[in-house]
Amino acid sequence: MDTIYTTAITDVFNQANYADITEELVLFRQSAIALPCSYKATMLISFVKDHMIRSDLVRAYPELVSHITSRQTAVKHLERLFEACRANIAFQKDFEIYIRHQLE
Repeated sequence: MDTIYTTAITDVFNQANYADITEELVLFRQSAIALPCSYKATMLISFVKDHMIRSDLVRAYPELVSHITSRQTAVKHLERLFEACRANIAFQKDFEIYIRHQLE
């Protein structure tokens, strides 16, 4: 069954409420470990949030771009939570910080 995320404008991101997100990030980190790049989090966030990656990063890190866009690891929960929190900027920022910490 597909998870549907909803967030209110006053909700605060708490990783404990999103086990599927944590699992996706662990799998992504493991699958991308051989791809050296300090922009992994930036690129993944950009892709799951806005479905795009900056062209300079696409040119500089084609293997990582291919890894992200080919969906070698599942990112549907990340995408869905970003979609659900579009109106809650504070939640979105905390979510992005969490992703960055998990991929460092």
